[in-house]
Amino acid sequence: MNQMNAQQLAMYQQMMQQAAPPAGGMQQMRPQLNQQQMMMVLQQQQQAQAQAQAIQQQQQAQHQAANIQAQRQRMMLLQQQQQQQQQQQQAQAASQQQAQALAQQRLQAANRLDRPSLVESNDSYEQIDSFSHRDLAISRFRLNHDLLADVFSPYHIKQYTPPEPHYGNEDIPRLQEKLAELEKETSQIPEKHDTQVRDWHSSFEKLQTASS
Repeated sequence: MNQMNAQQLAMYQQMMQQAAPPAGGMQQMRPQLNQQQMMMVLQQQQQAQAQAQAIQQQQQAQHQAANIQAQRQRMMLLQQQQQQQQQQQQAQAASQQQAQALAQQRLQAANRLDRPSLVESNDSYEQIDSFSHRDLAISRFRLNHDLLADVFSPYHIKQYTPPEPHYGNEDIPRLQEKLAELEKETSQIPEKHDTQVRDWHSSFEKLQTASS
């Protein structure tokens, strides 16, 4: 601090004496000062209480907001879990349906492939009438598929021998004899039918005569 000289010190003392109140006035001012101090203390206490209440209310509001936010987050998590479970269940159901469809297709394909070919041997020609059009189409498709597989395979066959017909080993005269026999049998069918009808009528008449 700067040192004060004598003149400044004298001026300072004079100002303090002028500002100092008289002795009787100091005694009168003491109760007033005490009341003012009490009022100030009360005001400070009220302000402190108001600030404490405001802080408490603010903390409660923050706590409530945090609880609400936490509840919302829990609800969102639950919804996400439910959606994930539903998606997993749907995916499992779809995969099961696909597996069942594939198994059914394989079973149907195996059933189709396990059917015997209708034209693998000469004996099957005699039983062609007992098969349906679908069976014939499947057999024809399989034969054509095997032929195309042989033609377009990387291991080409050198020579393809077509299958012999059912009557390929027999000569023309023998075939003509068989044709004549079949025509004779065909011509005898009406006569045999008439004979059978006459026999039925005669037996029926005999039964009627015996019953009467």
